[in-house]
Amino acid sequence: MTSSALKVFIDSSVLVAAVGSPSGGSARVLRLAKGDKIKLYVTLEVLRETRLNIAEKFSREKLVRFLMEVKFAKIKIVPDPTEKEISRWAPLTVPKDIHVLAGAIRAKAEVLVSLDKQHILTAKVKKNFPILVQNTKQFLAAFPKTS
Repeated sequence: MTSSALKVFIDSSVLVAAVGSPSGGSARVLRLAKGDKIKLYVTLEVLRETRLNIAEKFSREKLVRFLMEVKFAKIKIVPDPTEKEISRWAPLTVPKDIHVLAGAIRAKAEVLVSLDKQHILTAKVKKNFPILVQNTKQFLAAFPKTS
């Protein structure tokens, strides 16, 4: 890898999993960003979706932990994509998840990491989307556990 950090867009499934399992793969992705190996990107829409999912599934304490994770993982927030940017990717996935693809493009990400097998980690998206799409396990394979 070059001296510049890898630009990685993550969706809400990764953030929710990191909060739910601090020792799991998604949390490890966030730790990589703390160590400057990667730069993480999200949109405001991804953060809104994450906040709602965490509030619905977990305690208030976990919601506070999520907010701290965003701060300490040095997650960069890019503006939400426009309707035009979103519509460009409509043929690839369901309406509620198109914003994830458009957000990755807007962030100029090199990799999109998701745990959404049903809508993002599909053969259709992987084949037709110009950014590498991986789950956390695939993504982390490039980063040996040294710390």
